[in-house]
Amino acid sequence: MPSPPSRLLVGLTLVAAAAVLTGCTPAVDSIDALEAYQREQTDADLVPADVDGSVLDAVDPSSTRLLAEVDGTTIYAAKPAAGDPTMDGSGACLVLVSSQPMAGCGSRLPVTVSGPGPNEYSLSPRMPDDEGWTEVVDGLWSRPK
Repeated sequence: MPSPPSRLLVGLTLVAAAAVLTGCTPAVDSIDALEAYQREQTDADLVPADVDGSVLDAVDPSSTRLLAEVDGTTIYAAKPAAGDPTMDGSGACLVLVSSQPMAGCGSRLPVTVSGPGPNEYSLSPRMPDDEGWTEVVDGLWSRPK
């Protein structure tokens, strides 16, 4: 049987190891936990430069990731613009690019946006609580309005 100091050392080692391991794993309600953020940004992930300036101003352009194209709407996930004081360096945005581009941001997931088309979309690692949602791709949910 280990002595009390040995048990303390083993316990502290386990606590330290757990802290290191959890520090490397994004929180479940973080945008970084989504599959799209497990890869580097590519040219396909960039929101077109001709999209309405207010939409582009809401997001950090280095963080955008293409999620899907549904019924003429191109859907991106992004992190909020760095200068947004309400987000405090965290948060998530859902960008819908269609004839009426729009972005919705929140301090954490889920973020839900109802675009001009027939659907509303939710960025969430798990199905939203209310009914009717279908997963389009990892972390992106859709339902008819």
